[in-house]
Amino acid sequence: RADRDSWRKRETELEASAAWHSAGGDGDSWGGGGGEEKIRELERLLQRALLEGAELTRAREESDQRFHRLREVARAKLRRERRRFENAMDGAEERVQRAEDRLAEYLEVSCKG
Repeated sequence: RADRDSWRKRETELEASAAWHSAGGDGDSWGGGGGEEKIRELERLLQRALLEGAELTRAREESDQRFHRLREVARAKLRRERRRFENAMDGAEERVQRAEDRLAEYLEVSCKG
């Protein structure tokens, strides 16, 4: 962030200097070097900005890939938990059904005496 602010400040200074010079200013804050030095400085700033942009793009792509992997892992865990829960529910329903059957059989036998 600080680099970006310093780049913007330097770019603003260069633009102001170029505007003053092109408007007929008689001196240059860079010692009369003219536009060539300004162009080189702007090119250096542009190169630094491009490198920073490339690094940010790479970081963004890496974070997107990590997020995608984490999302897939989370989905797999959810599927596994869902299957475990469904199996547990199926088992509980079977036990309830067997208990009801045994109770019905017991009551039938009790009634017959």
